[in-house]
Amino acid sequence: MDYTEILKKFVSGEITIEEFREIYFNNVEIQQFLQDNLPDKMLKTYGGLKLSNGDFNEVLKAYHWGTKFGNYGVQCCIKRWLSDNSIDCVVTPTYQDDFEFLLDIMPDYINGVEAERLIESICQSAPQNLGKTKYRRLIKEKIKEAFHIQDGKYPKWVQHTDWPFSPIGKPLKYLSTKKDGDLIQYTFVDIDTGNITIVEEFD
Repeated sequence: MDYTEILKKFVSGEITIEEFREIYFNNVEIQQFLQDNLPDKMLKTYGGLKLSNGDFNEVLKAYHWGTKFGNYGVQCCIKRWLSDNSIDCVVTPTYQDDFEFLLDIMPDYINGVEAERLIESICQSAPQNLGKTKYRRLIKEKIKEAFHIQDGKYPKWVQHTDWPFSPIGKPLKYLSTKKDGDLIQYTFVDIDTGNITIVEEFD
C-alpha cells in the first residue's frame, strides 16, 4: 500500500475524511509510517508536536474528526507533513471553507465539540436555496434559539470553556455569573428538568 499516495489523495479531496479515518485508525502501519518519516523541520517548528513529545499520531488523534474544526486540523497536519517532506500535493479548499464558515457563524462564547455538532446540524437542516446573506442570518438566529440566548445574555468566559449540555444532548440555558476573588461561577439550568449546573473557572 502506497501510504504517501493515500495522504496526498486525502489532502486533495480524492479520499474523503470518512474514508481516510477508516484507513488511518484501522491500520497501525500507516500510523508507524507517519511517525517514522516525521520531518525534522516539522518536529522543530510544529507546536502540537512539542506538546506531544514528538508523537505525530497523538497530535492527529487529538483532533475531533468528523467536525469542521477537526477535519480542517487533520488536513492541515497531513498537508504540513507532506510539505515538510518536500512532497508536492494538490489541496482541496473544502475543509478550509467549511472551517471558515463555521468560524463566521459560531459565536465566540459558544465552545465545545457538542456545540459545534449541534450548529452543524442546524446548518444542514436550514433551507439550502436561500441567498448567502439570508442563510447566515437564519443560522445565527437558530443558534441563539438553540442556546437560549435572550436579550444578549450569555456567559463572558475567561477561558474557552465548553458550553454545558444536558444528558440528552440539549444546550443548558445560561442564567448568571458570580465572581468570588479568582473563582468565577457560571450558573446554567436544564430547561426540561430544572436541574442546575455550575461551571467554574479561575481568572
